[in-house]
Amino acid sequence: MPQLKNVKELGKGLANINFLLNFGDLKFVMRFNIWPDQVWNNGNQIDVENEYRILKFLESYEIGPKAYFVDTSKTHFPSSFLIEEYIEHDSKSVSEDFTGVVNTVKRLHAANIEMEERFFRTDADADGKIKLYDNWLKIILQNNQSEIASLFSKYADIYKRYLKDNADLLIGNNLIHRDLFPENFLHKGNRWFMVDWQTAVIGNPIQDITYLLWDFIYQYTLKRQLTDEEKRSIITAYFGGQVNIQDILSKVNKLLPIFYIDLFIWLLYKAESFKKQTFPEDLKEFLWNRIKVANDIVLKEDQIELWFSKMK
Repeated sequence: MPQLKNVKELGKGLANINFLLNFGDLKFVMRFNIWPDQVWNNGNQIDVENEYRILKFLESYEIGPKAYFVDTSKTHFPSSFLIEEYIEHDSKSVSEDFTGVVNTVKRLHAANIEMEERFFRTDADADGKIKLYDNWLKIILQNNQSEIASLFSKYADIYKRYLKDNADLLIGNNLIHRDLFPENFLHKGNRWFMVDWQTAVIGNPIQDITYLLWDFIYQYTLKRQLTDEEKRSIITAYFGGQVNIQDILSKVNKLLPIFYIDLFIWLLYKAESFKKQTFPEDLKEFLWNRIKVANDIVLKEDQIELWFSKMK
């Protein structure tokens, strides 16, 4: 290896920080986790070792960065970390090319995992989500007796019954990304790549499709909702022109209450657990601002009541 010239922060999210390691002609990305508790709001573990394994498997599909090295020993660095390929994004927006984005997701779902399945994690099922919900609610109510917090206790049985009734949408046999926010797509040349594979699992492709149609992620990142025409274009790009769009939307609309309630209770849980973390001040401010933006968009009593009522 040539001598390291400089290190620059590429960006950070709620789960990890990414740095560009510049060796001159060679450039790599170093990723490591932020939170010591690593369960994400979809019920899956944040794990760079799992991410490394998936990226190595997907190398021939050319839909994600190449993975070069993973270290979970914490011998040389205080956190587990991953070294991966640096993909220089040309700044093209997801909303400029939904068809290209969706085709990349389709290629992921078409990946043949039959021989590799035993190495990959499965998506959280109804029982797993119920257990997580109960654990988070217990922690929340120890410190937060607000009206909003009490709603999750009041409607817990509705949530659990709804999960059981729609359990088939939570399981599947395809490799799915499970975190398809717009910033997790990078465009280079004439291709789209997906990054941030920490929560990728074996599951139902309808979960990824729901992410691509989820108004919250576009409000959070693009400051707007998708138009009906954009939603139709996403569905058509994935399923083809002869698809029954209403049939797909019916499945998506069954998943959305689960997505929202999981997000709501996770935001409350993170707000409580955040108080106990010892982050550097700049990181603490960044994380709190990200949580606050999400809270300001969706964490309101009428929104919580709305999505529980849809479950009911």
